[in-house]
Formats: sequence, C-alpha cells, structure tokens
Amino acid sequence: MSNEMKSRELNAKMAELMGWVRGDSILGEYWVDNSEQIIERIDYWQPFTDIAAAWQVEERIKELRLIDKYCMHLNANASARWRGDVHLSQLWQLIHASPEDRCLAAIRTMEAMEKRK
Repeated sequence: MSNEMKSRELNAKMAELMGWVRGDSILGEYWVDNSEQIIERIDYWQPFTDIAAAWQVEERIKELRLIDKYCMHLNANASARWRGDVHLSQLWQLIHASPEDRCLAAIRTMEAMEKRK
C-alpha cells in the first residue's frame, strides 16, 4: 500500500470520528456532515499531516468526553518518539506531539470504545 493510500485511509478514519461522510460534487470529493453541509475538500483536510486539522480531531474527542482515554494513548504514542527522562519531558512530549501521533491516539481511543460496546 502506498503512503498516499495509507494517508487517505487514515484521514478517512478521522473524518468518520468527526461524524462526516464522503460526498461528491462537480468540483470533487468533500467531507459532508449529517446536515449535508460541505465541511472540507477531501484532499485538503489531512489531520495526519496538518496540525490544525489534528486539533479539530482533538476538539471532537473533547466533545465525546474521551479526553482521559485519548491522553493515555497520546502519551504512549508521543513517548515512543522521544528519549530522556519521562517525568521531565512528558508534558513537552504531549504539547509537541505530531499530527500523526494525535490521530493514532484518536484511532486507538475509538477502537477501545468500540470493544467496550
């Protein structure tokens, strides 16, 4: 699987978490919310590489009241990328977590919630 395909699939998982579905128009593919309102062009909204889009995902996590579980997964993802004293750098790691780390944590949070159902 190419990186571009993997990225599109992962971004699609984030759109699903946001409650969006795929929509088409003459101008291309869009993410659409439940009220059929166009949210963003599919090729523009990329939370795995764009921190602003990743923050949108975090806001959705907050709305879903999953902050504790999300932070646990984000800490695990971010800590794996950093070296050094965990106690001194843990907050730094979370603040500077990559968009990818944030999205992977969101995916793991949602998977954990699905397993509990």
